[in-house]
Amino acid sequence: NENGWTIKLGDQAATLTCPDLPTPANQVTFTRPANTEAIRDLVVQELQADTDAIEDTSLTTVEESPPPSLQDPTDLQLPRQDPVIDLRPPTNQTNQSQDPQSVPCVDPVTPEELGIEFLVRCLGRVKIGDFEPDADTKPWTYIKSPELVVLLALNPKGLHKDTAVKHLWPQDPHNLGNYRRLSRALSEARIKILGRKTDGSYRVPNIRGKSIVTFDDTVGTDIQIFEETINRANAATDRDTEIGHLRNALALVTGAPFTLPNTISGYGWDINHRENLTIQIEDTATRLYELTKTASPAIALEAAKAGLRTGTQNYHLKQCWLEAANALEDSDEVALATIAINQDDFAAEPQEIETQTPQYLKASMDLIETKGKK
Repeated sequence: NENGWTIKLGDQAATLTCPDLPTPANQVTFTRPANTEAIRDLVVQELQADTDAIEDTSLTTVEESPPPSLQDPTDLQLPRQDPVIDLRPPTNQTNQSQDPQSVPCVDPVTPEELGIEFLVRCLGRVKIGDFEPDADTKPWTYIKSPELVVLLALNPKGLHKDTAVKHLWPQDPHNLGNYRRLSRALSEARIKILGRKTDGSYRVPNIRGKSIVTFDDTVGTDIQIFEETINRANAATDRDTEIGHLRNALALVTGAPFTLPNTISGYGWDINHRENLTIQIEDTATRLYELTKTASPAIALEAAKAGLRTGTQNYHLKQCWLEAANALEDSDEVALATIAINQDDFAAEPQEIETQTPQYLKASMDLIETKGKK
């Protein structure tokens, strides 16, 4: 404050000290609060309580060259070992540019625009229309029916019956009984799951006597919406529109592609789809991060975390997360990003956690200790 007070933090207590004042008026000790905001409040209380005593001193040098006020903006740094720190609040002069709401919204691509009447979601937990595979109430009874819907939705040109059987029953693809099971699943998909189009015809054509299994083109996936959204970002003529489309694309991602109730590994036959989608999502997140890291670090943070939503161990995106968190001076996000980096086998060395949040610090230290014992 204007009288030159500083604070020294110990493990259990904090001490206010003013070297220009005589003992004992130059020192106040109190139990250390849980966070810096509480410390700041307590400092103000102590200074107000001691105003009369300070004004009674004959020291004039303090008034001639006062240090900065507690209200002046500056960075708050918290070294680990009994630091003497400046408690002035951190500056944040770019709130408007950092606020995601300050970027104009871009209308998302809708299923209707793509002619999709029945939507299958694959960018996270699999969802077929309004139902997840483990729903208590669902329109199918045969376990392979929803898997067939996902399989054919990803192959709009259709699949040969032999290929469908190999995907659905890979352990016994030559069993002729599997073709009867395929017909059963297809019939249930036609009648109970996909139903009829607006014109009254079924979305699953009758394949009797045909070798190709297919759906009507009114059945689509959120992957198609994702890809169309990226196409619109590529065609954007201004930065804000491009950012808006990229944010909309990442908003479609809710987890690892093809996540099933008991596994994130998908069906098995979808491995190429999963790997390609994960790469597309990572690339989209990196692109959005690079566009916004300077002017809108809050959106950059959102982008990095969205790219990691798939469960990928992308070290670059974790570093992006940490950089954006530091730019925002968000200690909780810094801690979480640091823990994520320390979990990565490609990290050269553990990052330093610059936070006083005890649970995050403990979690990271426990993790580092565990890795050291391996």
